[in-house]
Amino acid sequence: MTKLSVRYPVTSTFLEKESFRSDAHLGIDFAMPKNTELRSIADGVIDNIVYSPTLGKGVYVKWPDGKTAIYGHMNEGSVEVGDKVEIGDLIGYSGNTGNVVGENDGYHLHFALKDENGAFIDPEPYSLYIQEMNHELIDIMQGVNQPDDNSFHQLMNELIEVFEEVEPAIQCIPAF
Repeated sequence: MTKLSVRYPVTSTFLEKESFRSDAHLGIDFAMPKNTELRSIADGVIDNIVYSPTLGKGVYVKWPDGKTAIYGHMNEGSVEVGDKVEIGDLIGYSGNTGNVVGENDGYHLHFALKDENGAFIDPEPYSLYIQEMNHELIDIMQGVNQPDDNSFHQLMNELIEVFEEVEPAIQCIPAF
């Protein structure tokens, strides 16, 4: 299995049932310092900006294929409804708004994904894009239209092999 080091440790996975939750978790949580820049991992349009007691401050990015990416528990957003975003565009900053628990005052990104019918789906296949949203790989990602693009997955796997030689894996996630 090809592996890549993790920049933002996963603290909760999709459908995980934890003692502090009343329902299964509908996203993935990535621990990160307060005010980490959050970037769009795909081209899209800002579909909604919310504040809820559970999600806190959240931004919804509608992708061209109909999926919607949800970035939650943000400290601050930097976009408005209707804004067009491209891969790598800043959409806001990580925080601990809403219902959060955990170390470091609970600062993290809750990343969720809905399909074209509005049903929550497992966002794990997009974890690598979150891990690399603030790093050199974003430059390569900007040349690809969608994370679902097979050429992108092939390119990512080739890059992971290169990174393995350069950067030792501390914690690991599987490739596509």
